[in-house]
Order: sequence, then C-alpha cells, then structure tokens
Amino acid sequence: MVSSEPAFELIFISFTTYYSFQIMDFDRLIASGEDSKLRCSFCQKYLSHFPVALCSNNQNICKRCKLPKGLLSYQNEAYQTVCQYLKFPCTYKPQGCIELLLPADVPTHEGTCPFRVIKCFLKDCNWKGCLPSLIPHYENIHFEKFLVKNEFTINMKSTMSDYRSFLMKYHGKILVFMWRFDTGTKKLEFSIHYNQYHHSTDTHVCQLRIGTEHTTMVHEFRSTSFQRMHLIELDLSSFESACIDGNVVCRFIIKDDYDDRFLSDGKQDTFLEFLKCSNCLKYVQPPVIRSGKTLKVHCPTCRSSIPQKEAAESPKVFRDFCLDTIAFIVSYPCQYTSNHCSFKGPIVELKIHEKACPYQTTKCPILAHHVSCVWKGAKKDLYNHIMADHHQLIHDMDDVLKLSPKNSEGEFKIIKFCERLFRLAYCVGTDKIYKWSVQTVLNDGQVFKFEIDVIDTTNKGQILAMSRVCSPVVPEEEIFTNPKTYCFAYADQVESLAELEEKDPLVSFKVKMFL
Repeated sequence: MVSSEPAFELIFISFTTYYSFQIMDFDRLIASGEDSKLRCSFCQKYLSHFPVALCSNNQNICKRCKLPKGLLSYQNEAYQTVCQYLKFPCTYKPQGCIELLLPADVPTHEGTCPFRVIKCFLKDCNWKGCLPSLIPHYENIHFEKFLVKNEFTINMKSTMSDYRSFLMKYHGKILVFMWRFDTGTKKLEFSIHYNQYHHSTDTHVCQLRIGTEHTTMVHEFRSTSFQRMHLIELDLSSFESACIDGNVVCRFIIKDDYDDRFLSDGKQDTFLEFLKCSNCLKYVQPPVIRSGKTLKVHCPTCRSSIPQKEAAESPKVFRDFCLDTIAFIVSYPCQYTSNHCSFKGPIVELKIHEKACPYQTTKCPILAHHVSCVWKGAKKDLYNHIMADHHQLIHDMDDVLKLSPKNSEGEFKIIKFCERLFRLAYCVGTDKIYKWSVQTVLNDGQVFKFEIDVIDTTNKGQILAMSRVCSPVVPEEEIFTNPKTYCFAYADQVESLAELEEKDPLVSFKVKMFL
C-alpha cells in the first residue's frame, strides 16, 4: 500500500509499519524560487547549519552567524524538524563542491570541504580563494618565494631577528621551509612542514647539506605536518673560520626521490659536454648512438639528416654504452633554458618536468570571432596574457550565457574557475543539435568536469543538465569530432525550456565546473 503523500511511503509487512522518507529534490526547489526562504537573514547561506534561531523580528539566523546582543530569539524547532531530511547544497557550491548534505553532516563537511574558502598563509597577502586554487595563487603571485634548486645562503656575519619563509612544491603539494640564524650563538633554527590547510600525516626523509669548499655537514631529519611542526637546531660554529666571504650554502634534499649516484654539481658540465649532439649541440638522451663518417654523437633528428653519401661511405652505427652510463647519472638541464628555466635533474625527472614546465614555449589557444590570437611566449605568462588581452571573453562560473538557435558557426568564451582558465565552445549544428565543449587551457594533469545547465525560462520547473570531462585544447575544426569530449542535446529538448521570441530567439544556459 503506497500513500498518496509525496513526502514518504508506507509499507506494511507482517503488521509492522516501516517509514521510508524521500529526500526533497533541491533543484526543483531552486527552480521554483522558494529556496530564498531557506537562507540565513545575515550571511544569505542556506539554513543548513543547526541550530537555527528565529528572532523576534522574524529573521532566521544559522549557527554560522553570531546573534546580535539584546535581540530576543529562540530555536526554530519546527523548521529543524521538517528540514532535517532535506539535503542542502554545500555552502562552497560556487567554488565547485557538488556535495548534497543533511544538516547533521554540514558542520563536519564545511570544516574539511576540499573547496572551502581559505586565506593565503603568507604575511601581507589579502588573497582569499578556494583550496584548489592555492597552488596556482603561489605560482602566479608568490613565485619569488619558491626556493631555486632547494638552495639558500646563510651569512655568518648577519643575525636574523625574524624567521624567513620559503616554499617548495613536492608532488603537487606545498611544503613550507622556515629558518633563522643567530651570529651570537652560531645556531641555525629551521623547520620544514606542510601548510596548515594540508591535513595529511605524510612525512618525508630529508637532508640538509651545508658546506663550503673545505667543510661540509649533512643533517638528516623528517618533515612534519603543520600541527606537529617543531624547530630543529644546528650548531654552525665550525663554519665560521672555513668560509672566506662569510657565506655558507645550504641545500635541501628530499630523499624519497633522491639517488646518491648522481654526480656533484662541479662535475656535471664536464660530463654533459660528452652528451652534446655534434650538429645541433643539444643534449642526447639514452640510447646514445654514434654514427656517420666521424662516428660522432648525433641526436635522432640530426642522425636522420646525415647526407646519404656520407652514410653510404661509413654505414657503421653503434651504441656507446659508456655514454649511456654517464647519461643516467648526470642532471640534464631543461630544454627551455632559453626561456630562463633553471631546472636540472635526472632523465626520469626531466621528462616529467618538461611536460609541465612553466617556461615551455606555447601559443595562445583563444579564438575570437574564429581568428586565432598571435601571442606566443612562456607557459607561465599565458594566464596573465589572457586575463589582460582577452578579458572581454572571461566569465565566472554560473554566469548566464546566451545561444541563438541560428548560430551554426559557434562562439567561444573563457570560464574562470579555481584560478584556472577553460575555453568554452558552443554552437547549433546543421542537424539542429546543440553542442557544448569545455577545454582546459593550461593542462597541469588535474582532471576537471563541466556541466551545462539549460535555464527554464518558461517557469515550468523543467531541468536539462549535461556533463562531460574537460579535454585538452584542440584545433577549432576538431572540437566537436569526439563525442566523449562534448555534450549535446536535441533542439526539441532545449527549446522546450526557452520562450523563443521571433525578434530575439535565444537559449539561456550556465556552465558549472567540478573537480
């Protein structure tokens, strides 16, 4: 037997009554415009954080807000009783969270939500943003805070009254390094730990290598979480007479990834000279092949361009296993050193680095009126270029966009989300199919999803939503060739939600981004 009431259904089994409460569809509530009555009078967030106070002036205030002094209020138990079974959107939905939560789960989730709004933990910075945008913020704004080659210099004759802070990026996370030196005691105090927004208990085996030409010291320790941060103290008095100019170079090494076979920096350049292509002077990676009449080292590109006459006269080609061995223990410079990249590392790390190197040469992928932008430069400068030169195309998530059913050529916009930029393309095909695609402008390996919500302008409470995974940027002619990278809807589905006027027949929609 099923009740006619939509709120719950009654099932009778063996004379026992079981109640199965249905959760209200919040999207329909929003479409009807009734959700405004479920918002706090102060912060305008949903009244999902209990207890909810009903004031004498008929205002409802959630637990997130402080009650004004002198205002009579009492707990709105009637509201709480009804809404305890209503799943509310997370308060960080505008930042990208898609969770729907019962009020009992809201306090815990909001404190640990991966999209919660945070402050920059560096002094004198007023930035606020969602947690996933923290690393892009540091890379774009505080790039000078990152240690170059994980090295810093101590002046033995200069005392520091305050701690200095530097940043290190490790496996997509930010480590904070703090240090201070006292010339009176010759003591170095330092700590390396995750920032306060990283709640993992992960630790790493680290080494601090301190040295001059005549004296060296190696101290091994573990990184910590922010909550367990503690200072390590080292006595550097033995370096006072060893350093001529008063400077001591210190270098951090995270031993999780470090291999002691690597050569010292002083010998790197000498061995790298043996690995240069004799033609283009680029460094050759294993397998190292000698070829041609002179049996010199050639990279694959130059080897294929050796004149056929010379190759016929000396067809001998052999692999130099001695140079292969050297290649695996030297640190290669990044191929984008001409763009001022200072990275050096073993082959395995080099390949990973160059795929995401912020200094790699890239072209602007933005299309305006189907004309490509001519800008070309370092990848790290692309974000600022787009923000400055294409600002008229930039939209925030949830901005209402318009699409004409007669627009077969399509349009391009830029969506800003989590301090990242995405290229939005949409059109109506000749087959009367509406198509949308969102592509990641700077692909750093993070997977994003997008959702297209067609707005019901008929006020009938209809919902049409489609989602897909964001794809990398592709040429304009390939945007709608792979069905897995774009979403679509038929004309009758889309146009049933829109009141298409003869003078201005436009379909309204929003773009939402998720991790």
